[in-house]
Amino acid sequence: FCLSRGLGDVYKRQMPIMAPDDKAAARLAALRGYLKAFGRDPAAFGLEAWLRMEGPDPQHWAVAADGWRRLGAGIVMLYPMYRIATFDEQIETLRRFKDVVEG
Repeated sequence: FCLSRGLGDVYKRQMPIMAPDDKAAARLAALRGYLKAFGRDPAAFGLEAWLRMEGPDPQHWAVAADGWRRLGAGIVMLYPMYRIATFDEQIETLRRFKDVVEG
């Protein structure tokens, strides 16, 4: 996205799709540096983390969500990379995820 004034004003959230590790921290630091270089306030841009998960493992969800919170995420979203067969199972997965990340 465009960091200069004008076009970039519609994008007020960073949305990384990666693990919350040292590599992610370095990339976020670089992005925030670019924002500053363009005269933008990095604090005005939120961080929404997308957790790409290969299975329904609540412990793994919790570890990833905590990692993103430490990196400054205000929103953490589950992005299941596995099949959830029914709508009811999808709703239950979201309930479980909510319980884990709010717990």
